[in-house]
Amino acid sequence: MNILNKFYNWINYNFCLSRCYWWRNFWHNQIASRFNPRQKWLIKKIPRTWIDKDTIIEIVVLECLKHYVDKNGEDCFNVIDTENESQREFYQEVRKYYNLATVKLVTLQNELKKAWKLVPKRSWEHINKSEDYEMIYGKVNQLEEEISNLKTEIMIWVIQNRESLWT
Repeated sequence: MNILNKFYNWINYNFCLSRCYWWRNFWHNQIASRFNPRQKWLIKKIPRTWIDKDTIIEIVVLECLKHYVDKNGEDCFNVIDTENESQREFYQEVRKYYNLATVKLVTLQNELKKAWKLVPKRSWEHINKSEDYEMIYGKVNQLEEEISNLKTEIMIWVIQNRESLWT
């Protein structure tokens, strides 16, 4: 047997695609995960534009709570046993924070959009020289702060109860 045949046999044995760990690892981590990602519901929620990391964290945590409750997600309300006292309390907390995330937060965001429409268009020089900043932007600032506090409250609860958010 000549050297070239030994080399070919060595390559076939060591780099055979069906047996090699590196190929299976490469296939699952690089190729298959791009064509069939595991968390499609979350990938659809994150915009494909540049956004800050704090906004991504807000999106991910709030969408995880929504996915945990929604019928097309994990549908936790059909899984949680309400006969048990501790699960009943958890069920009520989940419902409360889900309503905060889907109803109250959306209402506040719609109010913020309406408040921004009421702000008159002005130049930067006029805004900085104006003494009536609170009168113009007071409602917008209040709503932005309220939305931020509500998101923080929901995210803190989700992080504190993350071990229970599985079905």
